[in-house]
Amino acid sequence: LVKLTGDFENMSFVLAFDPVVVGNALDEQYAAGSDSLGNNYLEKVIQVPIQVPCPSNSTLRDLAFREVDRVLHQTQLEINENQVQAFVRAFDDSIARKLDTPRSCKRYANALAFSIPL
Repeated sequence: LVKLTGDFENMSFVLAFDPVVVGNALDEQYAAGSDSLGNNYLEKVIQVPIQVPCPSNSTLRDLAFREVDRVLHQTQLEINENQVQAFVRAFDDSIARKLDTPRSCKRYANALAFSIPL
């Protein structure tokens, strides 16, 4: 589809996607009994696959805390050291394990930015 809509000379395309999700979707749609058709098709279409490693838990935690700091600054909310420590404990016990991508950290911060003023 990408090549059909933009078949230009000397043009390369960069596609960013989760190969497992796309492969499974292709299997569901077109496989009719074969469970590796999607992956085989992706191998034929993608000329140079580049795997982006998943960020570590500590990297995601640091990103989430930077985002929380940004939201606190934007909302002009000041919290004392005891509140910071209580937040960090609650964050590590519950929220941190649900943040598995940089996008999930941004979504968490967006939810805070929406809810704090309320």
